[in-house]
Amino acid sequence: MMMTGCKQNSAYNQLKVKEYKVEPWIRYENLLTLVDTLNPAEGLRKLELLYPEFTNIYFLRVINDQYQPDTNFQKIFSLYQKSPIIKDLYRNEVGKFGDLKLEEEDYAASFARLQAMIPGVKKPKVFTCLTEFGVGVFSTSDTVMGISLDLYLGKGNKYYNVEVWPAYVQHNMNKDNMVSNLLKNFIRNTLLPQREPKTLLDYMVQQGKEVYLLSRMIQPERDTLIYGYTKKQLNFCRENEKEMWSFFLSEKMVYSEDFKKIQKYVDIAPTSPGMPADSPGRTSAYLGGAIIEAYMKRNPDMPIKQMLQDVNAQKILEAARYKP
Repeated sequence: MMMTGCKQNSAYNQLKVKEYKVEPWIRYENLLTLVDTLNPAEGLRKLELLYPEFTNIYFLRVINDQYQPDTNFQKIFSLYQKSPIIKDLYRNEVGKFGDLKLEEEDYAASFARLQAMIPGVKKPKVFTCLTEFGVGVFSTSDTVMGISLDLYLGKGNKYYNVEVWPAYVQHNMNKDNMVSNLLKNFIRNTLLPQREPKTLLDYMVQQGKEVYLLSRMIQPERDTLIYGYTKKQLNFCRENEKEMWSFFLSEKMVYSEDFKKIQKYVDIAPTSPGMPADSPGRTSAYLGGAIIEAYMKRNPDMPIKQMLQDVNAQKILEAARYKP
């Protein structure tokens, strides 16, 4: 059984990391409040000159749909700053995040660990912003990421309609998940091959690669963030790994390409159909992590970058000799 608990010999504690530099996140939502509403052109131009990549993506692609398609920054900004929701977020919610120094430190430490595993990886700059609930984390390139504070306000926030964000989704919509979601975004969009999985096994292996990296980047005592499970759900997976794998084999789902059939096992869901109520959705991530751990244990000299690029899930499963 794969364990990522607080043990001295955990994968996290075995990784040796050099000193690293903590860089402040760019609080873009605060910079927008400094733009003179009587002469927005000058302020917006300064932002565009200072942060051209993020400013262009943010205005033209991230918040554009919220404020009617347009290419004029001033028109988009005018609608943004007049929005009653944006005004309320500034007045009552944004201040709750504080200075984010702990998150900045956590992010820097995590990337130092990733760079120890994969030399040459560059740490992206992080911009915080508001998107009026448009997108939680996004990349503008391999070196710039944005994170929307309004999607990390905490479970039960007045803006989080349970019909849009059920309780099992809101579980991860809090400040604790900000850094882990940035890490996941980077892994998925920059490190993993941009190839759509077909079978349940494909999903397992793809998600398992993410789990393998995150288990070495996220502190063992915060391991629920690796999977997006509750502690109870993670304990269920640890105690029932063999049974979960047997279930997928007996139901002939390991090689299924029927997405409707496998969706709740690979996506966030309240539980995994056919398993006890304590099981999480996306159980594929846990089993995938166990498969990749077994594979790398049998191939200790393989560069991590090479493992990440291998898209042959069947070959990886066979080479892992996975037996929970």
